[in-house]
Amino acid sequence: MKLIVGLGNPGKEYEKTRHNFGSLVIDRLVKKYEAHLKDFKKQALAAKITLGGEETIIAKSLGFMNESGGPVAQLMHFHKMQPNDLIVIYDDIDLLYRTIRVSKNASSGGHKGVESVITSIGADFHRIRLGIGPQTKPAEEYVLEKINKEEKEKLSAIANKAIELIEEGITKGFEAVLGTYSV
Repeated sequence: MKLIVGLGNPGKEYEKTRHNFGSLVIDRLVKKYEAHLKDFKKQALAAKITLGGEETIIAKSLGFMNESGGPVAQLMHFHKMQPNDLIVIYDDIDLLYRTIRVSKNASSGGHKGVESVITSIGADFHRIRLGIGPQTKPAEEYVLEKINKEEKEKLSAIANKAIELIEEGITKGFEAVLGTYSV
């Protein structure tokens, strides 16, 4: 069993911000697999799907980005998973927009949500980083801005590529998809 978590902030005001790219990919997975997210212990919204022949939990935290570690750890504990079973999808200001990087056992790169996950479960998990750079304002402002028209036009292609990499990673093993991709 695998756990795929899209990092983001809860609430309508954050829904279409750059910082919620991870959550947006989960929304696309929900739609593609006709899943229904349900409350998990007031910590996350989660659904069970079959992806690449493997039972997979997809989830979004109900807590704020910087506190993502607690809900992720609870989901993993409940489903008796190891860090290697986890795939975290999140925005990365250090990567150019339309760039996706798949990695494992890396640092947080200064991303507070990933830092929280590492603090809770360790660093030995898979990451799908979605580029939102280059930033044009201080990071705290830039990541919380709404996705602009140009970004919105490319969002489907980025989300679809991320989903393709997830599916291939689960089917063939994530070592097969480690690397950097342009969309």
